[in-house]
Amino acid sequence: MAAGLADKVEENTTCCHARQNKVWATEPEGIRWEWYRVIEDVESNAPA
Repeated sequence: MAAGLADKVEENTTCCHARQNKVWATEPEGIRWEWYRVIEDVESNAPA
């Protein structure tokens, strides 16, 4: 965040049948980007 890129970080979140870490950033033009890393597959979207 010091460089001004990331504006939201989600750690150990469950989405799309996977546990993930996510980083969100917004370009100066307003376009939102999401980068994520799948930690493991899960049976459902239920919280960990």
